[in-house]
Amino acid sequence: MPIGSQVGGALALVALALAASQVFGLVKYLLARQWNGAVSTAVYFFATWGLLALAASSDYVGTATIPALGSTLQSLDGASLAMVSLGAFGVGGFLFDRTKARDNSQSAAEPSLLHDNSHHEGNIDAGDLR
Repeated sequence: MPIGSQVGGALALVALALAASQVFGLVKYLLARQWNGAVSTAVYFFATWGLLALAASSDYVGTATIPALGSTLQSLDGASLAMVSLGAFGVGGFLFDRTKARDNSQSAAEPSLLHDNSHHEGNIDAGDLR
């Protein structure tokens, strides 16, 4: 059963605000020439979009109703699928950043997407990447 349109609209706005935060982070990475963070963020968004597009084309997931939208992934047009991808990207990035902020040890460290061991340009550590 779909949730109310006001609640769904509010959730969509929150998801898009979180996506804007992730895009802002991408711009900061680019301006600081921190390629590892920039490429990691871009790959994360395209992976989110690609997986949602794949899910939308499948009978298994594509027919499931999205409560905030009241429709299925299969019924979304390209622009709507991109917006859902941005929302998922924002929420996922927020949850990752929140988890990273709580774990100040290296227990959740991941290797860098790009192999760059130089720290002279303010490159971030592997634990800071998606």
